[in-house]
Amino acid sequence: MPHPKPTNEYERKLVANITKYGWQCTSVQAKEGDIDSVSFSYTIGLYSTYGQPEFIIFGLPVETAHGILSLVADAAASGKPIDISQSNSTLVKHYEVVFVPVPRDQFPEYLGSAIWWEQGEDFPAVQIVWPAKNGLFPWHPDASQSFKMSQPVLGIYKDGSS
Repeated sequence: MPHPKPTNEYERKLVANITKYGWQCTSVQAKEGDIDSVSFSYTIGLYSTYGQPEFIIFGLPVETAHGILSLVADAAASGKPIDISQSNSTLVKHYEVVFVPVPRDQFPEYLGSAIWWEQGEDFPAVQIVWPAKNGLFPWHPDASQSFKMSQPVLGIYKDGSS
């Protein structure tokens, strides 16, 4: 499928990065003063380049998030993609992460550039969810409110929690 023609510098950079590296990481910073706004980073191009889902991760510094998403992209590029059907302890040092499918109704809010690249929402996306230092995931009743707010879970985790 031909991809869209870029109309601005960001889109030109996105096309160049996907052409050169097979993917791009885009990071969105929380809006200062907006308590409902959260920082997140996501991949663009993994689906079209490697047939893998796009990935999104919340609440981490840009460099950390990019590093984690780079590991996912490297695994896809090597032909040995990350197994999203089970937890993973290699993406985030000292932490077990889990994968949650992102519902399509969340795509416009969080995956705008991937939608632009794919020219629609016909691609899978997965959220990488990481625990707090105490080992609790955002859906745990004892997880702090600030932690829950910094890492909204977009879908439903396989054990039924959300």
